[in-house]
Amino acid sequence: MMRISPHSSQALPGMTTSALNRRATEIRDWLIAAVAERTRLSRAEIKSDEPMYRYGIDSLERVNIAYQLECWIGFEVNESTLANLETIDEVAAHLARIESAGKQ
Repeated sequence: MMRISPHSSQALPGMTTSALNRRATEIRDWLIAAVAERTRLSRAEIKSDEPMYRYGIDSLERVNIAYQLECWIGFEVNESTLANLETIDEVAAHLARIESAGKQ
């Protein structure tokens, strides 16, 4: 299970660190499946701590992933988030924090 730094969730009193970690893990798993589908690799071959570009995910694919992620997660996900936060773990933790902040 991925862990979100306690420092990053201190400003989010509405969600516990363990709940934030669980949500980040759900998002990470969704992203791994999306990358695996596009690259035709197995989910086990996708490493969440590796930059997505290593799997051939280009800007067009990031736009498609961002759109599908928006539909699943229920709020806007900017493609630049996927570009600026290179790894699946970074993106998942960031989106879990955004979602948590929006629920307060």
